[in-house]
Amino acid sequence: MKKNYITILLTLVIIFACCTIASAQIIADGTYKIFNTVNTEVMSVNTIPQGNPGNPDNLIIGRARMASQDANDDLQLWTFTHQGNDIYTIQNVGDNTYLGVKDGWCGVFGDVQVGFADTSDWIFFKVSATGITNKYTLEIAFDAACNFGSTNVPVKAFDIDGGNSEAKIQTFDVDGMNQNQQFEIVTPASLSIDEVAKNDVKVIYNPQERSAVLTQANAVNAATTVTIIDVSGRQVRSPKKVHSQELQIDFNGLTNGLYFIQIENQNKRQIQKVLVF
Repeated sequence: MKKNYITILLTLVIIFACCTIASAQIIADGTYKIFNTVNTEVMSVNTIPQGNPGNPDNLIIGRARMASQDANDDLQLWTFTHQGNDIYTIQNVGDNTYLGVKDGWCGVFGDVQVGFADTSDWIFFKVSATGITNKYTLEIAFDAACNFGSTNVPVKAFDIDGGNSEAKIQTFDVDGMNQNQQFEIVTPASLSIDEVAKNDVKVIYNPQERSAVLTQANAVNAATTVTIIDVSGRQVRSPKKVHSQELQIDFNGLTNGLYFIQIENQNKRQIQKVLVF
């Protein structure tokens, strides 16, 4: 009787563990910003018509593109909804339509854009870990002509065209080590720090020492307070008051990734970004 009890208990534990693993989501349902460190930009939607000087690449209106972070722009907000097996739909908050691939294109240089209804076959994407902490690829995961969904092995991923600033999002062969395909899915609050003029502050990062030198060209007599913040908005180094024009910031002990250096002097606040690797 005791052996049977132990066997039943072990079986229940294994079933519970398997169910937990199977149901775990790589990203929790919610509204996020899709961030990339190449140009420190977030995914947005093009609203400038073709032929307009402000749209030199003649992007299609509604085309997914990278843009500078703007805390007041709802086109930079994306709602992720889990569909199972790390497959998600991604709805744009500002446009209120779904992100998809035009005409179900699953080859190289497919058009990634909004404007799709929730009944479309082309709005399903797989979120996959890249092996780098907090960075993911967004892969084509629909079925239809390419049959990706049936095997759950997508072969194309979102890619920043040429790695250029404000570039369009295209589909390209999956390469988790390609920085143009490495996206961070972050809460809006983590990127909501206002940025003001920063011409008088420079930050030079030294990867060998995992430290950065911050130089203030126009430092005033009052103490400068320097705080280090990660992309989740958490302080990872306590505020430090300095009176000199130069400060060395140590990142040893912190994980690789993007950090914000907040510099406050009297009534002036500035933000600098540094990529630790």
